[in-house]
Amino acid sequence: MATIDDQLTAQKNGVVAINNISQYLKTANELTLYYQGTTTSDGISSSGVIVAGKAGRLVRISVIEAGSTSGKIYDYLTYPTTATSGTGATVTITYTGTASFTIGDVVVVAGVAPSGYNTPGAGSTLTGATSSPPQVQYANTTTGSQTTPGTLFNASTTNAIAAIPTTIGVFDIGAQFTSGLYVILGTNQKVAVTYSLD
Repeated sequence: MATIDDQLTAQKNGVVAINNISQYLKTANELTLYYQGTTTSDGISSSGVIVAGKAGRLVRISVIEAGSTSGKIYDYLTYPTTATSGTGATVTITYTGTASFTIGDVVVVAGVAPSGYNTPGAGSTLTGATSSPPQVQYANTTTGSQTTPGTLFNASTTNAIAAIPTTIGVFDIGAQFTSGLYVILGTNQKVAVTYSLD
């Protein structure tokens, strides 16, 4: 016959086992939700930020309207602007960071005042770039110094984490992002994006 100590130890071990199973099931459920996606955007019909300043996983793209050209989704890694100047034909934006921009890259500038320095949702193509000091240049008629800093990021093909097909349907992606998501849609595209945050 088992002693009371033996019975209590057996009960304690049973409780520990149940707690371990419960923790395992909770973790498995969280992982399943993470990989299936926890957030789906409404239909997106214009280029712009989906989520900023957060890491996570791009799970899938649902193409609602195929459009005639494909778009792309980018990891929204931004750099703060520190100064602006313009000649009336070309603007120069100085920024903080170690980003490597080259002529021909597409840059998206947002939040700067004067607002004329900000680029449309699809960005502007660089006509100049230097690393010391870190500056980019693109065609624009705005002049004057920045009164409010903003951000810029490189929306070039090499920085894309997913292409948006020109076929209606649901496309599994499974790509990690570190700083948010930015979408540049193709002509006449409309999409919904499913993702999870870390």
